[in-house]
Amino acid sequence: MEMAFVCTESRLGYGIPPFSGGEVEADRTPWFVFEGPHIRLREEQIQYLSVIGERWGLVALWALCKGLVRFNAIQRACGINPNTLRQRLMEFEALGIVERKVIADVRPAVQYSLTEKGRDLIEVIRLLEVWIERCTSGTDTGDAHTRALIQAEVRESRKRKR
Repeated sequence: MEMAFVCTESRLGYGIPPFSGGEVEADRTPWFVFEGPHIRLREEQIQYLSVIGERWGLVALWALCKGLVRFNAIQRACGINPNTLRQRLMEFEALGIVERKVIADVRPAVQYSLTEKGRDLIEVIRLLEVWIERCTSGTDTGDAHTRALIQAEVRESRKRKR
């Protein structure tokens, strides 16, 4: 039997989750309440989930997983506002998911790449792609154009690396 869980309300708290019937915990472990049973998350887990879940966070990670490394390539492929993209990349870098590298060339450039921790997300992103494809099958999402843009950017990026 499959069960669905729908979250209609969430809030962050510390100590004892409401309705659990237990005693107050001294460690003040953070928790989330989703209309009923509580789900415990450590502060570090909350930090990762909130950064990845920020607006455009998954989209930027998706582009990095696809092999895009230059800021402008990521920005063009995803249509993210440059300031928002810059903020997400800085947050990813702070978490150790993304590495920023300045290339000293004729025109200095910046490349972003997934760290080992970031590469662990590739499989998660692939699973999300499969799920999204199932959810949107039969609908025209315009993603053929986006895929073509990304493939062109990846090819161009690989040529520059050689």
